[in-house]
Order: sequence, then C-alpha cells, then structure tokens
Amino acid sequence: MREVIWRGMNWREFQKNMLVAHPGAFHSSRLFFRNGVFNSDYLIAGDYELLLRARELLAAGFMDSVT
Repeated sequence: MREVIWRGMNWREFQKNMLVAHPGAFHSSRLFFRNGVFNSDYLIAGDYELLLRARELLAAGFMDSVT
C-alpha cells in the first residue's frame, strides 16, 4: 500500500517550492508554444523556470496510475 499526498496546485506556494515531480510530468505542447522551451542556462532548474513563466495559467493534476 502506498500513501498519496496531493494538496492541489497553489500558485503562491509553487513560486517558493517546486511542487511538480518533473521526471513524472507530462506537459501539453501549449505550454511550450506560449512560454518557449527550457532555458539551458539553468543547469538544474530549467524545468522549474519554464513552469514559473506560465504563472497563474499553470495547471497541474495528479494521476494515480503507472504509465
């Protein structure tokens, strides 16, 4: 049995902490059309910086299944 913790997307909290597990994240192509691609100048935070560019339009959900 595993425990699942999901509090939902909160923009103010997301600005301070990376709440999305990027290795398990799926992104819509609209994210890249609207906000560009990963900035390779950020060696370890390019994914977080890209998601921050989306600002309040960023929406995240939780899928409890193996893909």
